[in-house]
Amino acid sequence: MGKIVIPKHSADVEEMNAVLKIHYEANDWVKSREYVEKLKTMIDPDLYPSSYPKKAQVPTYFGFLECKITSGNNITERRITNSGKKMYEAIISDDIATRQELLMDAVENVIFGKNNGGSPSSESDIDAPDLAIRCILDTGYCTSHEYAYMIWNLHDNGKKYYRSLPEILKARSAGGIVLSAGAKNYSDWKPILALIRWGFLIKADDGKQKVMIHPDVYQRYRDRLENIKIYNIDKRDKIEIPEGEENDSVDKTVFKPFAISDENAVMIKTGEVHEDIVNVEKQHIYTGDSVLFVDRSFSRLLAYHSYFINKIDKIGTKYQLSLQMEDAVNKKQESVLLTELREEAKKQSESEQQGLLLDILKYSKSMQNMKNVSDKNLDIEPVNLVFRALSELEYLYENELKYLLAETILGDLNYSDALIKIKEGRTKEICILSNREGELDYKVINSLVNGRLLVWSELNGKKILKIDSNLNNRYLEQFKRLMIYAVDIHKNDKEAEDESLPLSIKSVIINDDIMDKEIEEWNIDTSYNYQIVQGDYIIFVKPEFKGIANYIVYQVVSVNKSGSNMKIGIVKHNYINKEKESEILKDLKEAYYGECE
Repeated sequence: MGKIVIPKHSADVEEMNAVLKIHYEANDWVKSREYVEKLKTMIDPDLYPSSYPKKAQVPTYFGFLECKITSGNNITERRITNSGKKMYEAIISDDIATRQELLMDAVENVIFGKNNGGSPSSESDIDAPDLAIRCILDTGYCTSHEYAYMIWNLHDNGKKYYRSLPEILKARSAGGIVLSAGAKNYSDWKPILALIRWGFLIKADDGKQKVMIHPDVYQRYRDRLENIKIYNIDKRDKIEIPEGEENDSVDKTVFKPFAISDENAVMIKTGEVHEDIVNVEKQHIYTGDSVLFVDRSFSRLLAYHSYFINKIDKIGTKYQLSLQMEDAVNKKQESVLLTELREEAKKQSESEQQGLLLDILKYSKSMQNMKNVSDKNLDIEPVNLVFRALSELEYLYENELKYLLAETILGDLNYSDALIKIKEGRTKEICILSNREGELDYKVINSLVNGRLLVWSELNGKKILKIDSNLNNRYLEQFKRLMIYAVDIHKNDKEAEDESLPLSIKSVIINDDIMDKEIEEWNIDTSYNYQIVQGDYIIFVKPEFKGIANYIVYQVVSVNKSGSNMKIGIVKHNYINKEKESEILKDLKEAYYGECE
């Protein structure tokens, strides 16, 4: 496992400004010795010699400087980037809006965990600043201890985001997260302090070391914030959806081909055929279809009449199809008909393949794929995982496929670490296995083989899985961009995004009925709203959870207690879908009382 390294030295604004000023004025590569000498004239000249290079870590980390780095990870020269120039100009002109825009660009696009001059020895799939921001978006705020715990849990332990977040929320109700010795290594959050001091985040004023997103940043960049990636392997260019060939909306064939076994052919005349469910569904045979029965190789007709599918009943693992004889077929035209039927079957197969491909590239079945492989899976899109791995490794042995899926979904490996293990196994000629592979359902992968997206082949006398060669040639670059982690998979449905709620929301019980009015502050009774703290997401509800009093989710940005009353300052987060009121109330009531009724 590679290590994660995060700048720990300085997030002092004046020092960061001095670093940017030196490189801004040079407007070219600056050698390390020259940089140090100039910096000594601008800040304390009596620091440890190693301190001066470290002053450039945070600006470099956010992409405002670029570096020339030796094979031993030593930085020899630095140069200001275009974004760094704009950042320095925004700093000296006190233009907070531009600073926020540049920082939005940085957290959205910069890879922090690896190949970053601000921490050149770091080799991690985790981008720490984005992890903190994701925690804030989902729960309202993030503390320094929560930040440290999440980095430790996701990187050091290989745990996944949606399995770790509940631990954070549970700890909040019990006084806060307690850090292990290992987690304490990450409690220094200099990049987060820089985001506060540059105006992208704000610090709560309750003395509990927690941060929130600046309200102006959220209002301007909500969509972009919701789509940031905490795993840098998912920070790829957006997938371009291929335009398929235009499909003719009118069928050119009167009949569908229906390929069945010779054994079942004798039953056609009885008006009732029993056929495997898989075979019927694969050929898309439905009630109301007119079909011509052919053998599996499409070499001959099995009956010289067309048949109307009257009814389809499921009996065990088979479908019982009730048939009605229709028109007779001219035997002399059999070869012509078979050619047309083969062409129709080919078109149907290609259409099915294209449909499966688009489902993958559009992430339209990601949640379904995750659940199909395991009910325990909250974090990994298995189909995308396999395609990404195949796009990088070219093939997977059957044992490697199961190892990859089991250890990333149920185990403690992140994607890059899993690929390293597979490569090491090949080099050492070791058959890597997982003791968890029996817990997964591989039908979703098998369906990709049936749909001709993946193919089984053979290498060194063993089965290997590959991407279909035709797809590999056309879509390899697209497959390399597929996102793997559920937390990173963006929301394509704008309406669904608008209606989505944060993962942690508290209820505020009030007697008033505010309805759709947007408010900025409210006085609440702490006797039954005692858990509300700065940073929380809240929904106003009626007593005894009889209904929602205001169809807006707010974030608490200020708290002022006076006796049993509390005045809260709030900002709108998003609107609530009224059709989901009963479902939302049920969840809020459960969270409030700590149990389900």
